[in-house]
Amino acid sequence: MSTQKQPVRCVSSKFARLILPVIAIMLAAPIASYAGTIGGPIVDLDPPSGFAQQSNIYGGEITTASYTFTGSTDSSITESGSVYQTGLGALVNYVPYESEGLSELTFYLQALPIIPVPTLSVPIVVVSDVSTTLAASEGLVSAAVFVDEVSLTGSYGPDYVESNYCSYTSGCTFPSGGISDLQLTLNAGELYVVNLTVAGEILTPGTWSATIDPDIYIDPSFQYASDFVLETSAPLTSSSGPEPSSSLLLGAGLLLVGAGLYKRHTRPVALSSKTKAKSVA
Repeated sequence: MSTQKQPVRCVSSKFARLILPVIAIMLAAPIASYAGTIGGPIVDLDPPSGFAQQSNIYGGEITTASYTFTGSTDSSITESGSVYQTGLGALVNYVPYESEGLSELTFYLQALPIIPVPTLSVPIVVVSDVSTTLAASEGLVSAAVFVDEVSLTGSYGPDYVESNYCSYTSGCTFPSGGISDLQLTLNAGELYVVNLTVAGEILTPGTWSATIDPDIYIDPSFQYASDFVLETSAPLTSSSGPEPSSSLLLGAGLLLVGAGLYKRHTRPVALSSKTKAKSVA
């Protein structure tokens, strides 16, 4: 009585055929680069030219606004103003103008993996150099940074805010110049919008200013800090389209490897002439 030999299977190949497609599907998830390619920052300066001045025989006002954005996490915005009286204005106690302005700088932010990692939660730190000054008997000044999660359809998620506020009645939330830390966690691949807003107004002779200059970086204590990169809106000259991430390309490669292994180990085996003869008998 002959015993039929059981085919010897390669355990490692079988495992590869099972696990590689799963890994490929996970890695091929649509984590694409959008922050640097869907448009430059939105800048809304008040006054639009960055400088405005008015005056008459009683006095005048000056308001200025400026911003910096280099296509990276280096960004800032500043607004300032002043109101003054001439001798005649002081004599008749008349202030012909007020200084006011509100300027915004808005850009996109995204955390992207450089290599495949077992987490999509990326802790970041927003360290802001905030300065608000007010030297007038009536007025208010504020500076703030907002970080909001936003989908490509335009819907917004919960926001994170840090700000400084001054008024002639309440003073400042902390001294006129200072550092404020904001810690939050980004979901890798999700799109976020960062908004810097500075505003101020004085109704009496004096000066005011507001500046916010945030530094945004991945928390260095994060285990996979070096495996992610923060991408922001590109400079206004950028016009390229979204690019797939390296994870997408790696996932596609693993799918091809898995398909090759599966095909090789499921191809029908040709029967030898001796086996055919036994089958006919």
